Amino acid sequence: MAGCDLQGANLQGANLAGADLAGANLRNVNLAGANLTSADLKGASMTGANVHKVEWSDTTCPDATNSNNDAGTCTGHL
Repeated sequence: MAGCDLQGANLQGANLAGADLAGANLRNVNLAGANLTSADLKGASMTGANVHKVEWSDTTCPDATNSNNDAGTCTGHL
């Protein structure tokens, strides 16, 4: 799924654990309640994404940081 275009998709509650979403277009995606444990979001575009109650454990954030090093979240690193 790396580099995929999911702009505007509704992925609420989706299990995306371990997903390779590097470089993906995730603009305006609804990820509320999604599981992004160990997902790779490096370089993904997430402008306008709804990330309310996302599970970020060991997630590679869009700016290449790791959620475990940032209080368990990628919020602020999108």
